[in-house]
Amino acid sequence: MKTRIQRDCKSLFFFLYDKNFFRLNFFFFRKAFIFFLVSIFLSKCSQNISNENYSTIAFESYLLRISNSNPIFSSTSSSFGVSVTPISGLTTSESGLTASFTVVLNSAPTSNVTIPIASSNTAEGTVSATSLTFTSANWNTPQMVFVNGVNDFIADGNISYSILTGIVTSSDLNYNGLDPSDVSLTNTDNDSAGISVSSISGNTSEAGVTANFTIALNSAPTSTVGITLSSSNAAEGTVTPTGISFTSANWNIPQTITVTGVNDSIADGDISYSIITSSATSSDILYNGINPTDLSLTNIDVGEKRTFVSSATSIGNLGGISGADSICNSDAAKPAIVPNIYKAMIVDGTSRKASTTANAGDGQIDWVLLPNTAYFRSNGTTQIMTTNANGIFIFGTLANSFEVAAIPYWTGLNTNWTTSANICSNWASMAGNGQVGQATPTTNASISGASQACNMSVPYLLCVQQ
Repeated sequence: MKTRIQRDCKSLFFFLYDKNFFRLNFFFFRKAFIFFLVSIFLSKCSQNISNENYSTIAFESYLLRISNSNPIFSSTSSSFGVSVTPISGLTTSESGLTASFTVVLNSAPTSNVTIPIASSNTAEGTVSATSLTFTSANWNTPQMVFVNGVNDFIADGNISYSILTGIVTSSDLNYNGLDPSDVSLTNTDNDSAGISVSSISGNTSEAGVTANFTIALNSAPTSTVGITLSSSNAAEGTVTPTGISFTSANWNIPQTITVTGVNDSIADGDISYSIITSSATSSDILYNGINPTDLSLTNIDVGEKRTFVSSATSIGNLGGISGADSICNSDAAKPAIVPNIYKAMIVDGTSRKASTTANAGDGQIDWVLLPNTAYFRSNGTTQIMTTNANGIFIFGTLANSFEVAAIPYWTGLNTNWTTSANICSNWASMAGNGQVGQATPTTNASISGASQACNMSVPYLLCVQQ
């Protein structure tokens, strides 16, 4: 009677000796496990098998022949396989740089071979094909796969990712189940954290003229970014809104900021000020603390001008109207405000005229007073009067005199704003007389109180800001 060991060894012999075990099932068992079974047979069963007239030498010879002819066991044969070239060192970029690699089979398959292709991170790179198919006709023709870098608009630095070549599917058992090499790449970032502030559209004015500018982010933040805005001088200009925020949804949409000029009712000239953009606050560490550019602008002083009386006397030969203006602009008493251009309130009927018709303000030539404008003393706070729509003022409407001291100044005006005959030969001669006004009256004597010999150096000039 056969022992149990003899029966088991005999069964194992036929199991291992069956060629289908190697040729049909080697894909389902690891090589090491198969040789483990064989080693058990050789070490435990050889004596029992020899007693039953089964030659272990014949089996060992068969096993050697099968293993040498089967690629899964052979150490010198690898005719089937998938070659991927290259598998590393490739670079794409968010600016559109592409990369490529090739895939080819090592031997002709007996059936179509399909290889899936996919990106490990489609936010960084995408592939030109989702699968490749090889046949017995094109197996040795390399198929190229293109990889396109993706712009994610986030300042995330250079990101490594892979193109995954999936498990091969094929009816050819030599190829079915193979896992080709994946391809490693780097997508170069083209984004950086930053805040863009546009130039401002212009200046504001005390008449309510507004100015605008925009703010946007340079890249998508990972968290909300807040920016507050303020005016360096709220008496000259205000800003709306006073705060804005950006998210990953609106980061690249410029937000408009409006600056409105303020009327301070003071003849302070054109005043420069700034719109302050605070440092950004955000949980995104790349944006937190970024300080956007502040903007400078000017609030134009509208409807308010200054006057002053020159600090030095002048003879009637002023060098004409232009000479009188030059005296005003070089005088030490000129207020240091912007605009800093002054003209003398003096007429000759040719180069400068206040009115052709009495008290009408018509036919003016290079006249120094503006319509509907408030005029102040040199201190900028004491208002003298406001002109009418014709750029003259009606006597009796002066709130204050031009100065507190009784100072005469050349004008060449009659009391009704027309040109006097007393103009020192167009203010170019010391012969004859010139008409003068007085600084202290609020009547028409303020522009025409008396005549003065042109060779006298007593009168001054009344200078008016332009």
